[in-house]
Amino acid sequence: EWAEAGPADLAKRVAALRKLREQLTGPQPGRKKLRRPWRHEETELAAGDVLSHAGVDGRMVLFRVAGVRSFRTGDAPCLEWLDWSGRRVPGAWRLARLKPLQAPATVSMPQRPIIYTVTRHRKKDPDWRASGFVHVARLPNWPSHNELPMNFSCGWRVLALLAERNAGL
Repeated sequence: EWAEAGPADLAKRVAALRKLREQLTGPQPGRKKLRRPWRHEETELAAGDVLSHAGVDGRMVLFRVAGVRSFRTGDAPCLEWLDWSGRRVPGAWRLARLKPLQAPATVSMPQRPIIYTVTRHRKKDPDWRASGFVHVARLPNWPSHNELPMNFSCGWRVLALLAERNAGL
């Protein structure tokens, strides 16, 4: 088949295969030391923690920690975006009864809560405090749902931008 391409192309192909054979059968390079992947610290957030984020106009949105997933690179809280927006955080009784926002149902997926798995990929990525989130409550004895299906995965900065954009829901 390569002969049909012509003698010049055939010579290039033979030379490339010869070079590859020498590389594979010849002496191999020495061992290389690899850096360990960065692992961010464990999160201090736990199931039942409620975080707020205020928009430019002062309206806040709330997120409840539904659970914490453990990955090779660190722990990531799973946040439910709560169906609430206002200027003052409601009391603990009301916080415990707030429902998560629901993603619309599709042909292949039923309606489900909107859940963000929030991660830090690099050391310089901001954490939740540096991104403008405020811890407003810890709901006692809140069940941990570490195996919830995640809808979205993002960093704290991206979630803050989404919260600011949608604070007036």
